[in-house]
Amino acid sequence: LIQIFLKQLATNQVQDNYPETLASAVLYPIPFWAVPVWKIAQSFLDPRTHKKVKVFSGGDSELADVD
Repeated sequence: LIQIFLKQLATNQVQDNYPETLASAVLYPIPFWAVPVWKIAQSFLDPRTHKKVKVFSGGDSELADVD
């Protein structure tokens, strides 16, 4: 949860101060319990920024897109 908070904080800092410089942000891997947290957190992001953030969950063998 702390990692997600820090990543969100960093993303928000970039979004608030340098949104045009953020090409994309990839969050991988996130634990299974973080999926609902991400679903809630993404509603607070600007739609343009939300399109730039990709979140993935899953094991070592495969990626599962959460978004």
